[in-house]
Amino acid sequence: MFTNNNNLAARTYQKQFAQLMQTVFEAQSVFTPTFGALQVLDGIQNNATAFSVKVNDVPVVVGEYNTDENVAFGTGTSNSNRFGERKEIIYNDVDVPFDFNWALHEGLDRFTVNNDLDAAVADRLDLQAQAKVRLFNVKLGAALVAAATDLGTDLSTGDKINAVFESVVEKYTNLEIIVPARAYVTADIYNAIIDYDKVSNVKGSKVNIDENGILSFRGITISKTPARYMYGKQIIFAPDNIGRAFTGIVTTRTIESEDFDGVALQGAGKGGTFILDDNKAAIFTAGSTVTTGITLSQKTASIKVGATKQVTVSADPATASDASVVVSAATFASSDEAVATVAADGTITGIAAGSATITATSGSFTATVAVTVTE
Repeated sequence: MFTNNNNLAARTYQKQFAQLMQTVFEAQSVFTPTFGALQVLDGIQNNATAFSVKVNDVPVVVGEYNTDENVAFGTGTSNSNRFGERKEIIYNDVDVPFDFNWALHEGLDRFTVNNDLDAAVADRLDLQAQAKVRLFNVKLGAALVAAATDLGTDLSTGDKINAVFESVVEKYTNLEIIVPARAYVTADIYNAIIDYDKVSNVKGSKVNIDENGILSFRGITISKTPARYMYGKQIIFAPDNIGRAFTGIVTTRTIESEDFDGVALQGAGKGGTFILDDNKAAIFTAGSTVTTGITLSQKTASIKVGATKQVTVSADPATASDASVVVSAATFASSDEAVATVAADGTITGIAAGSATITATSGSFTATVAVTVTE
């Protein structure tokens, strides 16, 4: 796959990685229906701006053709004639910035890959592309939620979920939305719709009984979506193809390592999202996801006597609406303070050789890290 520059100490893979990113994005991005294909931009090394778009906010005026006698007769294209008053339309440039950056840095040892570096590089770039698409899923979900109008949080019954869908259908009718619309829903909402006893009687709903799945509800296509991409919401409504996702690849390369027999796989780039202001009026959210547990930044830790290491708490999912509250409420405790102590900020200190368990607690949630202290 990557053989066009094998004789160089440094090999570049920008084009290959760009194609890989686009292929993986099309297959694995949760929000492809709303944002379309991933756009890859060139020449972005020092650019803060990804691209510019031409926009104008001049409303369209529908006039009447004037057939009265002697109305601007013979004046052709002047400001006033039978076609009515002429309105000047001015388009302005709006810069679209990059929202975030990404990087990769890995080491591939020739011995461990049986001297087949090409295959190893191809494998790692494929996995890196998948990881970048997951990052895009988080960013795209955040962009939709930030642009949306929220419709409320109570989705505790099937009737209330049905009412939200009914409300959105009415809004789309009034907004004259003519493209297909989609509802990205968390697993609990998806299951609630399937279990809704009136679903088969709701107009515009299609249920696949064989696969226990629902295809659409009130004419809106349903996409079951991981909670970590929903940015604290249970439902995100959006018409298809109203936004764009883009990335720019600064570099993707391998370079001979100085400290082991192998290569360093390195890459850097930027990414962003864009939704026209007019399109934001068609995005709605409903419901709130809540934390279902907590995790620590690592499950095991090894430190020396007198040394320190900090562990951090994260809510699961990290985008839950109450995530910050859950994280800030976390406390730490050590099973054996003669071996290791832990401070309020999660900093572990080795006291004596041995083993101890550090437990983080937030409400009913707990997470642990097994600590080994050595001399």
